[in-house]
Amino acid sequence: MSFPDPPGISGTALGQPEAFNQSGRFEKHTIMETQYFEKDIECFSVRASSFPEGIKEAWNKRYGMLDHLEGRTFYGISRPEPTAKGAIAYWAATTETFPGEANKYGSEQFTIKKGYYLGHDLPDWQKDETQIGKIFRKMLTDPRIDPGGYCLEKYVGETDVQCLVLLDAMKSIRLSPDAAGL
Repeated sequence: MSFPDPPGISGTALGQPEAFNQSGRFEKHTIMETQYFEKDIECFSVRASSFPEGIKEAWNKRYGMLDHLEGRTFYGISRPEPTAKGAIAYWAATTETFPGEANKYGSEQFTIKKGYYLGHDLPDWQKDETQIGKIFRKMLTDPRIDPGGYCLEKYVGETDVQCLVLLDAMKSIRLSPDAAGL
């Protein structure tokens, strides 16, 4: 069985974020929004052996252990590695279809926290995978992000991805989009 490479929620527009064109220069073209997840999302994941080199292998392992793809949402989750300065930890994850499914597959469980996320839609992400990292680097400059949060890739269909970062609830209340420079 072969699986494809890893492939919402409405919100409030915060302005025109900068995006990257083919020459690596910023251009404005997509609206960055806040999105609210009403409840925690339980996932199970496979950790990449390295970042970014081990990402494809982690996805292949993730897909290889699933008996079906229907009804699942796929996520890439990354955050700084606490034990190595400058290193990034990455997990290929999917939603559980029943509580405790992570145990069935011997996978790590991960809970995507409910709350507000800063989001940026990226159509046709496979045309230039480096766009994901560039978008996250820009989003991580927003002073409202949760310092204990993570970068979240939500794969939408076969071609699109939403880049999301968790916002700190208290910082989000105090800072308007204008104060955040968006």
